[in-house]
Amino acid sequence: MNPSEALKSALRDPNEEVRRQAVESLVEWPAEESLRLLIEALGDESWRVRKTAIDVVLSYPDPPRAIDELVAALHADENVGLRNSAVEALIRMGERVVPALLKHTRDPSHDVRKFVIDVLGGIGDPRAVPALIDALADPDDNVRCAAAEMLGVVGGEDSVASLLENLRRDDLLLQFSSLQAISNIGKPVPLEEIAPLLEKPLLRKAVYECLGNIPDLRAVDLLVKGVCDRSNVNHEAAAMALVNLFHHAPTPEFRRTLEARVKDRIGPVQAARLAEDLENAPLGRRIPIVELLGLAADPSAALALLEAAVDEEVQRDAIAALVRMGAPAGEKLTREFSRLQGGRRAIACVALGEIGCLNAERAMIAALEDEPAVSAAAATALGKLGAVRAVKPLSRLLEGRSEDVQEAAVGALVSIARRHHAEVVARIKPCACDAIAVLRANAVRILGEIGIEEGIETIQMAAKDESPVVRRTALEALGRIDFARFEEVFALALTDESAEVRQLTAALWGASHHSRAVEELAPMLEDEDLWVRCAAIRGLGESGDAAAIGMLRARLGADGGMEAIAALESLVRITGDAALEELCKALSHSDTEVARTAVDLMERREGPVTGAMADQVADLLWHEEAQLRLAAARFLGNRQVRGALASLAARWEEETDPEVRETIQDSMQHLGGSLTPTHV
Repeated sequence: MNPSEALKSALRDPNEEVRRQAVESLVEWPAEESLRLLIEALGDESWRVRKTAIDVVLSYPDPPRAIDELVAALHADENVGLRNSAVEALIRMGERVVPALLKHTRDPSHDVRKFVIDVLGGIGDPRAVPALIDALADPDDNVRCAAAEMLGVVGGEDSVASLLENLRRDDLLLQFSSLQAISNIGKPVPLEEIAPLLEKPLLRKAVYECLGNIPDLRAVDLLVKGVCDRSNVNHEAAAMALVNLFHHAPTPEFRRTLEARVKDRIGPVQAARLAEDLENAPLGRRIPIVELLGLAADPSAALALLEAAVDEEVQRDAIAALVRMGAPAGEKLTREFSRLQGGRRAIACVALGEIGCLNAERAMIAALEDEPAVSAAAATALGKLGAVRAVKPLSRLLEGRSEDVQEAAVGALVSIARRHHAEVVARIKPCACDAIAVLRANAVRILGEIGIEEGIETIQMAAKDESPVVRRTALEALGRIDFARFEEVFALALTDESAEVRQLTAALWGASHHSRAVEELAPMLEDEDLWVRCAAIRGLGESGDAAAIGMLRARLGADGGMEAIAALESLVRITGDAALEELCKALSHSDTEVARTAVDLMERREGPVTGAMADQVADLLWHEEAQLRLAAARFLGNRQVRGALASLAARWEEETDPEVRETIQDSMQHLGGSLTPTHV
């Protein structure tokens, strides 16, 4: 049996895997013979074989010929699989098939005309719009409806007039398809053209969807009425459309009027129905329903919104809806709070704080003793409420609970102090002298955040505390209040026994831009701790003082790569493009992280890329470290170094790291190059 006969035999083999492999092998056969066999394989009884045939035909070397054969396959009345495979292949071939398809929009076969329209819509090329508009007058019902449907995908505002014309025909299916297309196009149409169609129950859903694009208060009234429709499908469509109108309101006045009408006309019965919808609706519909319940502002739906908020994807919108409801929702949640469980209690705390429900204060104070998530949420809520009665119980959370709870308590006490600073300071100052270090640190932090004179002496004393954590907190607080006022405290802190305190202090000196910053930081470059030295180097950079340039250049030769990286970044911060010579030298640093940092800094600079610089970076494409090759490839693409195309292509041939290969390919595309078949 010769090879051709063996192939044909394999394509007819009972085993689908044998047939599939035979189809795969067609890529190696002469184009003329392989195309005929591929078209036959598109009609194979096995979907796996058909899928492989589609993949192979897409790589056929003579696309125009393949397109002609695929279009011809649409006439295969007796083989549904072949037709469907041809449709999929044509859609995947994209815009290049459009001219050939347009020749068949008036094919004698109504089935072929419909398939052609489906493909044109699937491709989405605007060149198809005139043909689709013409097809609205096709003698076949299915073709007309398909054309209307596809205009909703491809068409624009110029298609709307023809679609509106279809609404005047006594053809229910065509009217429905046209309404859906108008809705998908998203342009407002005259209300008078579509409102009468609400008399036809089967069209209401599509009409409501169109009304959602019409900024007319009469449309709002029709949609509010639609929310009461007995049909769940129509009811949901009206709800979605109302929310869409709210989000796309042409003016603030329109939005306020819409909200007022929704609030006035959607009562407890409709709110309860919307709440039921929340239980089973998919995410895409749940969020609009949540928003509509917020607009309706009926407190009977508060618990349903709370339940919806358990889903993290809906939580923000559900809480916003509760806040929009305002005090009535707050009262409802407060009454039910003791019966809520776990996560729902925490969410209720958040909502009550955002609403500003003062009646919830007692419940929130009690909730401070709850599990950590609820305790933290209750603390935050009390801060928003400015609850002065909560100062004492909140202060008890500053130690012994989780860090999240402590953080929430600190934030709450700072918030309360905005209105009641005397009460907060009186309670917190003694805590700064407590035996427990974490309590002292949190007390100092609160006093620093409040920043009033009564707490400053306490903070200064804390800068000498036995705990390095407290000392760091005190220094941060003093730096936030007025660095220059306490400069001697910061000078002394540079000699602290704790490396972490020295590291923080070095950073604070840099951020202060104080005239003494370089003088104070210079000795820290010899600190015994690496991280302190790095902080001092970065502090010199942040100071912006040119007096630091010589010191920074000297650190480029430090044994540790971290110091060299900090020095490079600081030099660039102070001198900008004047650091280019140092950056180029760093490309050959023995520590690859230093070299990679240099590449990244060169990529971010605004100045031009010199030829020497480009050559140095291109040489890194052959470095043994993949991350450095990656940085070099990205630089060459992002900085548009067109002369590097040959180097990138050559490196791609040898590269084994997938991420680097992908970056090289992306960079070549940025430069207008491509990988030839020999590269692939």
